[in-house]
Amino acid sequence: MLASDETGLRVAGKNGWLWVMHHGDRAVFRAAPSRAKRVLEDFLGEHRPDFWLSDRYGGQKGFATRGHQFCLAHLIRDAQYAVDAGDTGFAPRFVALLRRACRLGAIRDRLSDSQLAAYHRKFVKKLSELLQRPPTHATGDKLQAALAKGRGNLFLFVTNRALEPTNNG
Repeated sequence: MLASDETGLRVAGKNGWLWVMHHGDRAVFRAAPSRAKRVLEDFLGEHRPDFWLSDRYGGQKGFATRGHQFCLAHLIRDAQYAVDAGDTGFAPRFVALLRRACRLGAIRDRLSDSQLAAYHRKFVKKLSELLQRPPTHATGDKLQAALAKGRGNLFLFVTNRALEPTNNG
C-alpha cells in the first residue's frame, strides 16, 4: 500500500508542488515544479503497489494494481464545501456517512472479518441510497456525479486492514 498527496509550494519566488508518498512510518517528500502524474511515474519507475490511497486528483489515479482507496478526509472537506454552499439534499448525509466510516476505521482491530464485511455492505447500501437523493445545489450535483463514478473507491479500507480511511498518515 502506498499513500500520496501534494500541496502547493513556493521556492525562490516560483510556484511548485510538494509531494509526499508514504507507507507506515516511512515517507518520501519530493518537490516538483509540476502537479502532473509524471512526478509519481518518475518516482515509482516500474513499481506499482497493490493499493493506492489518495484524494480524487487524476494525477494520483491509475497506479494501484488491485485497488484505489479515496481519502475520506478529502471527501469530507469536499462535501462540507457543498453543505456550506447550500446543498441540503445530498452532501450533509454524505458527510455523516463518511464520518461513521472513519470512526469504524479507528476500531477495526476490535472487529472480526465478518463484522467488517457486514459494515462494508451497510456503507455500500447507504451510499447507493444517497446517490439517488437529489442535491439542492450545483456543488452537491458535481460531487454526487463524481462519486457515482468513484463509488468503488470509498470503502475498500473497511475490509482491507492494510488500508486506512485517510491519507493523513
